[in-house]
Amino acid sequence: MIFRTRDLLVRQRSQLINALQGHLTEYGWVAPQGRGHVAILADHFEDEMGRSLPEEALAMFKVMLTTLGHLDQQIDALDHETKKRAREDEVARRLMTIPGIGPIAATAIAALAPLPEHFKRARDFAAWLGLTPRQMSTGGKQKLGSISKMGERTLRRLLIIGSSAVVLRANRRGAASSSWLDRMLARKARMLVIVAQANKTARIVWAVLMKKEDLGLRWQRRHNAKTAPEAVGDVGGRRKAGHNSRRDGVEQTRILQCATSTQNLIWLRSANSHAGQRP
Repeated sequence: MIFRTRDLLVRQRSQLINALQGHLTEYGWVAPQGRGHVAILADHFEDEMGRSLPEEALAMFKVMLTTLGHLDQQIDALDHETKKRAREDEVARRLMTIPGIGPIAATAIAALAPLPEHFKRARDFAAWLGLTPRQMSTGGKQKLGSISKMGERTLRRLLIIGSSAVVLRANRRGAASSSWLDRMLARKARMLVIVAQANKTARIVWAVLMKKEDLGLRWQRRHNAKTAPEAVGDVGGRRKAGHNSRRDGVEQTRILQCATSTQNLIWLRSANSHAGQRP
């Protein structure tokens, strides 16, 4: 409920700002775009701009600015409450470990998204959000179009907004060398990269919800699994695949095998045994 209320107030604030700027344009005053520039209009209504406006119009502009100030206070109060709830909710805290997911997106996902068990894989969750490409394949040829934009539009919008912040940070400060985001920015348009990042974030969200652990712990566990030395001579009944290596032009082969049961023993023929007889 708190998220829906905040979303409603934000839309009303955007409508007020657009109406204020549009009506000022009718009287020959062009206000800069952006919510930050609207706050300084109150000071200009007392100088030359205010004297050039009709009294009836000036009174309506002041009503708009007063209403805009009330909306800002209410939105700030809801933001404070959202952050408080996000800190107290375990699922929201876990989601905020993902880049591009803040308190608002985390609480919205925790409240609006269904259980992760309802989806078989991470791609199904991204498809439910409408972030996967539309399939237009025919004649055995795979052709992917734009994203489907099906499903929950609110969560999709929040993920795209968060991904735009991640891409903007990467453009300003640079992404990690040879990373997925760095390669995408080098060969794709910025908006396409934002949507692709949102798709990737949605899949990470499903994995975090499904495994019930922070993103940092998952990355650390995968890193430890990749860097751990391979076990040789495992007696647990598993078979290790052999691999070939070349050293100084001489091919050396190492084959590691383990017996899976006592009935599948390896018969080794010794030098003293006769052919066809088991020792």
